[in-house]
Amino acid sequence: LLAGGISINGDPFQHHTEMTETDLVKLYGQIQVDSNHIGQPGEMLVYGHYEPTAVEMKPVDFMLVRDKSTGKSQIKIWNGDLAKLEAFEPLAALPAVYLAPLYEDFLKVAAGQVTVFMGYQTMTSQGSKIVVQNQNGIELVIRERE
Repeated sequence: LLAGGISINGDPFQHHTEMTETDLVKLYGQIQVDSNHIGQPGEMLVYGHYEPTAVEMKPVDFMLVRDKSTGKSQIKIWNGDLAKLEAFEPLAALPAVYLAPLYEDFLKVAAGQVTVFMGYQTMTSQGSKIVVQNQNGIELVIRERE
């Protein structure tokens, strides 16, 4: 089970919300790890897609990576290939439930829509990689300031 939400300027968390570029964003995520994967080494994954409203701008895929020294999330451009996705946070042992702040800052993007997805990856006993991800993301609509 993968869940999460966005809080704008301290409002309650929601799966879909709207904001302007001057609003403070708090994005939290929660993953209930498959019981077969609990305790195994793994990596939390956070990635998304930005679709600008302006037709002259191009859509962008991105990933969130937690900076090891500051603990803050950094947005990195991503090519959409799961094999190239960097871990948001590596974990020595996957917990039953992972709950974490994913992003807390102002979004510095033009009007458009941002969809954020979460997941985790671990290895099977045969050594092949397993990626568990959500299909329905957390949606954020950024509108022009009025």
